[in-house]
Amino acid sequence: MEIDSSYYDAFLGLGIYNFAASQTAPAWKWALELTGISGDKNIGFEYLNLSAKKGTWSKIEARFYLSQLLSEFYLDLKTAEKYLIELNQKYPGNLLFKLAMAELNIKKNELTGAEKKLREVLDSPDTLFKQIKCYAKFSLANIFFFENNFDSALVYYKDFLESSSDNHFKGIAAFRSGLCYSFSDQTEDAKLYFEMTSEGNPDLDEDRYAKAKSEVYLENPPDSVELKLQYVNNLIRSGKYKLAIDSVNSVLSDSTSENLKAAALLYLSDALYFNNRFEESLSHAITAFKIENSESWIKPFACYFAARASHKLNNNLDANLFIRYAGNYSDYFYENKLKNLLYSLSYSINK
Repeated sequence: MEIDSSYYDAFLGLGIYNFAASQTAPAWKWALELTGISGDKNIGFEYLNLSAKKGTWSKIEARFYLSQLLSEFYLDLKTAEKYLIELNQKYPGNLLFKLAMAELNIKKNELTGAEKKLREVLDSPDTLFKQIKCYAKFSLANIFFFENNFDSALVYYKDFLESSSDNHFKGIAAFRSGLCYSFSDQTEDAKLYFEMTSEGNPDLDEDRYAKAKSEVYLENPPDSVELKLQYVNNLIRSGKYKLAIDSVNSVLSDSTSENLKAAALLYLSDALYFNNRFEESLSHAITAFKIENSESWIKPFACYFAARASHKLNNNLDANLFIRYAGNYSDYFYENKLKNLLYSLSYSINK
């Protein structure tokens, strides 16, 4: 950049650098800043945009990174999809772009389209990108799991666990395999997979959750109410919101603990939100928040659900208050994910 300020390909590296440095955990940020390493998320995003629009050699790569950041950090699925459609049309044989499109479809709860793309990845004669195919197996297993098709999910989870060359998502794959066995009351097989969750990547929200939850289930296997709640959550993940609403109400009547009641109310709030019933979604999120004896993730997620519904009801003052209140919590399941969700919602409200 010092040599040529219009050399837009350089913005790719600067953009990734700034964005990555901005994601450093607070406990380490001070140490990096002592060495002169710091980053700004918004500047990183701006630089990637420049590279994507004006770059010569870096344009395609920048557009792919933008699609991932838009999807993961800004929840702008529409713009992310625009980039991925363009990339898939231009490079129809690129397995990474196919996988990314499938993952976006899963986030949009469009599981049929996602499965089609994943099948294309797995059926490709390309043998150079084995790990991409492994991740496709994992994603396909997730689709079957979210559809409550546990036998098919097990087939692909096992294949992924046996063939993946790194530890990313091995924890959550083993955990969900254990749940698949739990649904068919095969307790001993479930335990074998709950024990395998320690093989995951502790830096990933999913794998940290899997290990912690499995330690609980090894002592006390999931009971019928917990399995019903998982079933309801799967209905939400597969886009069956009305069925989820009907199902969670029956779970609420069966709930025996305050913790499970709070979780059920959050799932109900989530399903109602996607069913465009925002006032009810807000009400149930607040009720879940007020339950004291609940797991640590309940209250911050309840704040987010309340903020999200308030924004849809055009009450951005309350939405911002809920967002700030959520920021008071730490050390809970899926903390990194929620921070991204809160950032995205705040960005949407205040831009």
